[in-house]
Amino acid sequence: MIDSHIHLFERGYRGDRAAGQEMIEYARRRDRFAITSALVIGYEGDAGHRRNNAYLATIAEDTTWALPLAYVAAERGRSALDALDDLPLDRFVGISLYLMSEQAVAGLESWTPDDWSRLPGPRIVSVNTAPAFLARIGDIAAGRPDLLIMISHFGAPPSPGPGGVSAALGGLLELAAIGTVHVKASGYYALAARGWSATDQATATTRTVQAFGANRVHWGSDFSPCLEATTFESAVSPPGLAQLPAVDRRLVQHQGMVDLLDGLTHR
Repeated sequence: MIDSHIHLFERGYRGDRAAGQEMIEYARRRDRFAITSALVIGYEGDAGHRRNNAYLATIAEDTTWALPLAYVAAERGRSALDALDDLPLDRFVGISLYLMSEQAVAGLESWTPDDWSRLPGPRIVSVNTAPAFLARIGDIAAGRPDLLIMISHFGAPPSPGPGGVSAALGGLLELAAIGTVHVKASGYYALAARGWSATDQATATTRTVQAFGANRVHWGSDFSPCLEATTFESAVSPPGLAQLPAVDRRLVQHQGMVDLLDGLTHR
């Protein structure tokens, strides 16, 4: 398996662990579930995590399985990329964006081609966002075919209303027409917290695979935040995954990320 979405913080997600303990805990789970690689999503959005990029750089130096993405504070506009200047960019496979506000999305929209050229290769862009901003992210993706945009947690859809799961996922599913947009099948515990039943979550899995193709949907655990709401065992086997055809399940859990990384490395 390849995990498309984890976090590693030097002293843990809540800052209450011994240095490196979170890394050790994930290593145990890697061994148990045969996870060969993981995209490690950088986050420096609050005071407790300000040096996460530097920590991920040290992890990437010492391991081959950790593939980090450097956090960039898009709300700072073009100057946000200055944060990359002090990093060993050859240890990163792209960047991590949290586009949860109008300021952050507008900041990203202000980037010029020269700004985008500063991204570390192979230029994966992990995006945490809200449904209100998905269309604008799609516009950015359509204009930058050299990027690989990965939408985390199904785009954080609202609870299914009268229109059901398809309506709740509407903004995300519309991005399927843009071939460089991929989706992380991650954050199921967050769906549950917003009122998604297990059946709804399973339907989200199948509808997303139907729209994007299994090669563009990638399982992610969201370690270690997921552990505050569920078990890692549940995160590994989220609703709907087991019901996919075997070939699709292999793509979502492993082969899709293998092919993606291979294609980006050799283009």
